Formats: sequence, C-alpha cells, structure tokens
Amino acid sequence: MIRRSLFDTVKMLQKEGIDADARLVGKDVILSMAYPISGGVPWTRKFGRNELPRAAEAMVAAAITLYPSCALAKVTELVASAIAATKPRV
Repeated sequence: MIRRSLFDTVKMLQKEGIDADARLVGKDVILSMAYPISGGVPWTRKFGRNELPRAAEAMVAAAITLYPSCALAKVTELVASAIAATKPRV
C-alpha cells in the first residue's frame, strides 16, 4: 500500500483552485476545505500528527464528494473503472 502525502494532496487541490488547507497545530493537524457553494459551511476535520496518511485519505474523500469534477475525482473514477474491468466475471 502506498501512503498518500497530505501536503502534496493539498497543493494539488489548491492548484485546481480549491480552497483546501492543512495546518499543524501542536500535536494535531487541522484540515479544511471550502464548501463549493457560496455561504456553505467549510469542511473541517482534526487528526493527530501521527495520522497524516489517514488525514490525507479524508481530504481526498472530501474533495471527491464536494468537487466531483476535480481532477482527483476523475483520476479516482478512472482507476476504479480499470480495477473493475480486470476482475473476472462469475
């Protein structure tokens, strides 16, 4: 299993114009992502510093849900389709 980099994920989302952030605060990492519709409540989560891979996966899941047309969502869909196509049919 390959671990996803939280900070690389945030940079990738930001390059697409998505207002995403991850901040180290003491022993925690605080994640936030703007809601795609004006006036919506931003998505935020808190993880322990030792949970950076888990935090990265949560950030990806939120991006895919909130921004289904972003590149990350498209790549995820492409990989899922490829995996499904390789499974033998019973």
